[in-house]
Amino acid sequence: MTVSYYNQYSDPDNQSFKVYHDNGDIEGPYAAVPGNPDFTHFVRQNNGKPAEADQPIIPFVAPPKEGSDVNDERDRRILAGTVITVTGYGNIPVTGTKDDKDVFLARRMIAAEVAANGVTTPVFVFRDRENAIHNLTPSQMVELADKGFSWIEAMMVRSWEMKDGTGAYAYVDEENAGGIPDDLDNDSHWPTPA
Repeated sequence: MTVSYYNQYSDPDNQSFKVYHDNGDIEGPYAAVPGNPDFTHFVRQNNGKPAEADQPIIPFVAPPKEGSDVNDERDRRILAGTVITVTGYGNIPVTGTKDDKDVFLARRMIAAEVAANGVTTPVFVFRDRENAIHNLTPSQMVELADKGFSWIEAMMVRSWEMKDGTGAYAYVDEENAGGIPDDLDNDSHWPTPA
């Protein structure tokens, strides 16, 4: 949100806060009370028309998350990547761009063929997301690619569970309604590599 200006108001408990007006990126205006987690966002009651200081403020309630929110968070996480532990080598940070997936697929196919020919020396050079160089054996290259693909598949399956209300996100009761969680960006909802 790009803030163009703000007005100073007080809520019914006489806490001061600013109402921020945006330039159209997000429908506003919104308000925030610094240091008070119970009053994080407000929207003015009169549908965005100028409000007087004595007008009541109602808490802003975020709309429920949708499937597109799940897709956005899943894709953001895949692009950001993860850390994969390769047996006999250690941790390798990777990203999940389309180019990365293409490289993994090509490297995996070649590494499997080289391994089948009995090569066990580190003949594969891999540059990770931190630009560190790793010299991997054919079997380590296959493992890195397989774990990367498995992690992306697990991310996809988790997003489907959220959107479909299945698996860990199935309806249990009113308190555990399942479906898309409100705190979608919490790491606890997303798988880590095996």
